[in-house]
Amino acid sequence: RGRLSKALLKAAPSGAVALIGVAFALPLVWLVFGVVDSQASWAVEIPHWTIANFQAVFSAADLRSLANSLLVSVLATGMATAVAFPAAFGLSRYNIPLKQVLVIALLFMTAIPVAVLIIPVYQIYSEIGWTGSMVTASLFIGVTGLPFEIAIIKDAIDPIPPDFEEAAALDRASTWETLIYVVWPLAAPAAGAAAIYGFINSWSMFIVPLILLTSPSDVVAPITIYGFMGSAVVRYGEIAAFSFLYALPPVLLYFFMARVFRGGFALGGGVK
Repeated sequence: RGRLSKALLKAAPSGAVALIGVAFALPLVWLVFGVVDSQASWAVEIPHWTIANFQAVFSAADLRSLANSLLVSVLATGMATAVAFPAAFGLSRYNIPLKQVLVIALLFMTAIPVAVLIIPVYQIYSEIGWTGSMVTASLFIGVTGLPFEIAIIKDAIDPIPPDFEEAAALDRASTWETLIYVVWPLAAPAAGAAAIYGFINSWSMFIVPLILLTSPSDVVAPITIYGFMGSAVVRYGEIAAFSFLYALPPVLLYFFMARVFRGGFALGGGVK
């Protein structure tokens, strides 16, 4: 009995990991099968082969929603990362009053649900005439991911020896030159990780575009997926096909950034 108990204890973690793996794998299996299934439903079934689901989602409106999502995500990620990098550098290097409190507040803000903020933000946007614009919607979406991006980049800048910056200062480099030519090459992998997080955060955003973008031509991809679920009919095949297309940009972005991640977060030397 003792040996059996020890064996069960050893097997329990592996079993738990296997169950979690199955829980993650089943939706992916459903997605792959549903894409080519003419009778797709909520269950995982052997598909009845067809390409009609793809043909249905290759409409101008559906493809435009993907383009809208891409535009919003690129704008939000670019704005957030451009702000996060110098902000992280400042928090890492300068003696700011209550700096530790600010860092803790940043981490706390990552836990605030966007749904809590969207109503007051909508009221502010309505007052200043910012509703219905992809740029202003992207601005708020970028802000929602900004605290976490700052935290990621700051953790990468902290271990960089200040000697590099002091050497640049002796060469009469300005703060911005030091930031761009010395700190950036060393913290680039962390900035890449932050940018990927920001992109995925923006790409998956549902409630902000739903509230702030008022024109039907500005619909983004998550809202399009929601539109496939009617009150009487749920178009599972089209949901699967469109979700497959919707998943491609984050996957391609990850592989594109793989070369950056290969370098890891180790210091590779300064740039004179």
